[in-house]
Amino acid sequence: MIEEQDPQPMIEAMLDQLEHGSVAERRAAAYYLGESASEESIEPLITAYHDDKNRSVRQAAAYALGMYRAVDLALTKGENDRVVGLLEQVARGELGQRAPIGRWFRRILGLLLALVVLGGLNLYRDNIRVLLFPNLARDKVTIAREIDRWFTTVQNDVTALQNQFYSAISSGGQVDCTTFFNEPAPFPPLPGVDALTYPEFVSLIDRMNGVRSQYSTAKARFNAVCVDGNPLTSETAALALQEFVPTVPLALELKNELQTIIENAPTATAAPPTETSVPVEPTAAPAVVPTAEPPTVEPPTPGSSALGNSAPTAPNFAGESDANPARHLPALYAIIDNVTTARGASSLLLRYWQEVQSSGTTSGCEATRPSIPQNYIVLPEIDVAVSEELHQAVNLINIGLNALRDGWREFQTACDAGNMQGRVATGLPFAEAADAAFENAVPLLDRVGTGN
Repeated sequence: MIEEQDPQPMIEAMLDQLEHGSVAERRAAAYYLGESASEESIEPLITAYHDDKNRSVRQAAAYALGMYRAVDLALTKGENDRVVGLLEQVARGELGQRAPIGRWFRRILGLLLALVVLGGLNLYRDNIRVLLFPNLARDKVTIAREIDRWFTTVQNDVTALQNQFYSAISSGGQVDCTTFFNEPAPFPPLPGVDALTYPEFVSLIDRMNGVRSQYSTAKARFNAVCVDGNPLTSETAALALQEFVPTVPLALELKNELQTIIENAPTATAAPPTETSVPVEPTAAPAVVPTAEPPTVEPPTPGSSALGNSAPTAPNFAGESDANPARHLPALYAIIDNVTTARGASSLLLRYWQEVQSSGTTSGCEATRPSIPQNYIVLPEIDVAVSEELHQAVNLINIGLNALRDGWREFQTACDAGNMQGRVATGLPFAEAADAAFENAVPLLDRVGTGN
């Protein structure tokens, strides 16, 4: 009986030829190595597929890898019998010219046959794919930037919708149906090898798609007005805003997590400017330029109505050009403290309406009206240009302040009409929307303070 000739010397010669030979020699080596089913051929074939300067050599390498890939695809589909058949075809040379059976092929064929017998091939499928194709995963930073470009469009839509809901609160339910929305589809699952190589992206994409889903749910209310012609009231807009506001800091948190992955990736380079859709600016609101001392709010004169008379105070940075988002924190925290303390405008409005909701009456109609700080403007503007957290926090705070003004006017109207219980469904959403805006602004300000 003639013993089978050891193919290893020929494989080693072809590996050298694939790297150093002429175009024709490299092409022939790629075909041979693909037929050889040898373990050591995979990495050089991948290198040739990516890096060889000659197109025909790259195509030959792709064909060779396709022999392994055919097995990989069958593993992906759970076609156990087909896996074994493909491996036997490679061994007999039925996928091309006759192939010598390498030592690695004998080992992997024996392993796969054993797994099929045990009925457990699917349990090991993904690990085998990573073992066979470790370098077929894309570059980590490339994937991260692809996700970043998509999620930026989601963030823009979140901001645009938030501003439309606030506009509807202050305008009696009117929205701008010409507002541009990107409406991106959900980010698709990563291909198997990418997902297995970078599992941190799997969870991140899932949470980002969750933000998009929250946006889509809230957007249905906007569509009901602009597409279906259903009316939107100030009250339903306030309720929609209250439910949607927590999405803003969550989106920023996920964006920062993605940026951290890009910055910490071994091959990371300076990220190019992110392509965004049409910029979305917060709805303009009456504002004042901050002045020089921390806010001091004097108790209003009994019986007076001091809504909107107390301005936030902060250092005047109008003449400075260097970015420093943290310098606004004392004034912004002070605004939130002002309205959310036990006797603050937000706390009282919420408490009074909750009293009406539970008992049908409140003592708030006879109480002194609290003061409400004026809206905050960030100067110099470079501070919001370099800090999306500051931008969104100020936007939320100003939304909350405007909701308070509208809410207290609604409360006074109900008091004057003697119809508190009849108007609780109208007035309570303003208080709840304001409370949610202030609550969700705080973690954004905290991030500005820590620089994260």
